Amino acid sequence: MNTGCLILAGGKSRRMGYRKSSLRLNGTTFLDKLIFELRDFPEILVSVDDAARHPEIPYSMIDDRYSDCGPMSGLYSALSVCESDALLVLPCDVPLFSGTLAHHLQEVMEHSDTDALICVTADERIHPLCGIYRKSCTPVLKRCLDNGNLRIMDALNNLKVYFYHVEEDSWQLQNINTPEEYQKLTAKSCLAISGFKNSGKTTLIERLIPELIHRGLKVATVKHDGHSFEPDSPGTDSYRFWQAGVSTSIVYDNDKYSVVKREPLQESAIAGLVGDADLVLLEGFKWSDHPKLILLTGSDEQNKSLLASASNCISYITADFSAEQLIQDTPVYCRDNIEAIADCILQHYHNGDLKHL
Repeated sequence: MNTGCLILAGGKSRRMGYRKSSLRLNGTTFLDKLIFELRDFPEILVSVDDAARHPEIPYSMIDDRYSDCGPMSGLYSALSVCESDALLVLPCDVPLFSGTLAHHLQEVMEHSDTDALICVTADERIHPLCGIYRKSCTPVLKRCLDNGNLRIMDALNNLKVYFYHVEEDSWQLQNINTPEEYQKLTAKSCLAISGFKNSGKTTLIERLIPELIHRGLKVATVKHDGHSFEPDSPGTDSYRFWQAGVSTSIVYDNDKYSVVKREPLQESAIAGLVGDADLVLLEGFKWSDHPKLILLTGSDEQNKSLLASASNCISYITADFSAEQLIQDTPVYCRDNIEAIADCILQHYHNGDLKHL
């Protein structure tokens, strides 16, 4: 089966108040992000109400054959003219959707004899605009449009449909419809690794970094030094400049650079300093309200103090596997169980629980 793609970008965006296809995530528009993820498909179409009104879209556009008839018109119009046997259909407001999931859905559909495959998320919500439609759907869609029935679900009731549960990939179908949802999407995710001195914070972060990178995240770290740190090694040129009183010191080579400023860092400025990092790991910050992993590897008195006072904890970390259980309904992991800890972090990351910077 030859499968192409259709991105629906003709909506009014009333709740957002701004054209959603032009919203940006990490400097890339939602539309460009989806086009990149779907780049391996042989045909990619963008559905709009009127192509002449969208000079900002540099891709192949399909005009609605039925004016002011919503996404059903866009779907019908694309299926009527596409060269593909079927179209993977997505709204432009799902910027987290991945090419990996797209190809998985294509593979599932190739082994199905249905007219359409429709995604269902873990909360049992049906997403009629996230799925694959064969050309065999065209007559039913046209009949609905001619009758003024614009409900996609009513059309599906007259088609043979495979409702496919995406389960752990449900986060990729998150729609961004309002300014509040967009603000949450673009906020930086952070997680504090907290505990008393010598509890193993640095070692845990050091072990988590490659695991999280392997899972596809760009990771940044922030450490608060309770003492005045030296910005460079004594005797180096930049150290001598710093000792002489410069306000800003910059050191760089072909691969990296370092900037040290002689001023306090406001926590609100951290998000702007970590670039395109997906997740910022904060070492320490045990008294902050940031989401955190808390290491219970100190004395009994220290552990009790943390349990009594630390807030917003997603998991506790202990020194041995025998202590893995629940503490006040919060999961507990051994510090050597790096894969399980990473699983926990990713679950909260994808759920948006770590959006805090």
